[in-house]
Amino acid sequence: MAIYKAEKVFIDIEKQDYQDADCKYMVSFWHQPKDLESRELISVCLTNQMPLVQSLNNKGNVVESITKQHELEIPNG
Repeated sequence: MAIYKAEKVFIDIEKQDYQDADCKYMVSFWHQPKDLESRELISVCLTNQMPLVQSLNNKGNVVESITKQHELEIPNG
């Protein structure tokens, strides 16, 4: 496992809607290093299930769930 401290973090959820796709969804994690204008790939995960998202609040000694795990709606467009 790697830990990155970045100016910006990007999470892309890509629905792979073509016949020969290895999996239905590809989730990629990117970061923008400090003082650079580039996006650099950290990791990719493939799944046939819609990824679940959850918001948490870390208070130092306790982590509280703000939302339950839920699917994201990917807009058509």
